[in-house]
Amino acid sequence: MTPASAESWVETMMSSLKCYCASLGVDESSVPRIALIMKSKWHAILAAQRHTNKLVEAQRGAEQLFTLAEQFTLAYRNHPYAYVLVAEACIQKEKNAFREDNPPATVLWAKKALDAANKAATFDPEDKMIRGFVAYCRQRLIKFERPDNNAAATKDRTPVNKDAA
Repeated sequence: MTPASAESWVETMMSSLKCYCASLGVDESSVPRIALIMKSKWHAILAAQRHTNKLVEAQRGAEQLFTLAEQFTLAYRNHPYAYVLVAEACIQKEKNAFREDNPPATVLWAKKALDAANKAATFDPEDKMIRGFVAYCRQRLIKFERPDNNAAATKDRTPVNKDAA
């Protein structure tokens, strides 16, 4: 996907979400929270692409999600869920890097996810979901920073012992 087509996709998504809010009479400031609710659908699609070794498609989807999340942080600077969405996108990029067996990139994206989650927490430190998400991102980073954990990671695949059959 070219940068121009990614930007076009993001503009279409932002516009669609705003129109959706307007048609339902929902305050436009709810857009980041609505997008966060939609994340499960994106996660399922990206996970399926990774599990079927369609890594180019998974990378494209994660990049779209990341670009959209960054636009949310520009449009809704003080909304914590915009930053949670950035963290979610970073986790998707982290998962792609892990699938590609790229430990430095895996750790980089895990750090970026934690940074974004911490930024979200600065806007609403009492939000239990955000606090739990910060802890989740911290655990992911610890998992990938420890070399012994990287070597033992399964990449969501269980090794098959052909001799046991």
